[in-house]
Amino acid sequence: MNNSDTSDDPTSTRVNVSGSDHYSSKSHALEVDPSTTAGDQQEGEKCPICLFIEAGDCGNQHKEWTACREEAKRKGDDYVEVCHEQFKTFMQCAMDNAEYYEPFLNMLFGERNDDDTSEKLQN
Repeated sequence: MNNSDTSDDPTSTRVNVSGSDHYSSKSHALEVDPSTTAGDQQEGEKCPICLFIEAGDCGNQHKEWTACREEAKRKGDDYVEVCHEQFKTFMQCAMDNAEYYEPFLNMLFGERNDDDTSEKLQN
């Protein structure tokens, strides 16, 4: 996963987290493909991160985003552009349920910063 500024990279999604309740106010470009891992997986198996995410309160939002992403890829469309609303909805849910999703959010954004003010996902 790449947390550097990749604004010219069409496969990256920019998520601006401006001072959420729990996370840094930095902008991060995320290359997101949660259904695959670097390890060995059998065809059709879900990645461990996906299983964790879908076991929480935001499982349906994550499933909607991954379904949109897979459909866009199947059609040859840019899933970042096509599915940005589903991704934003999923991330907002994860941040609203940060107690459960803290390990996932820390993986994406780094450690908690309780001094930040509370503004949520922005375009």
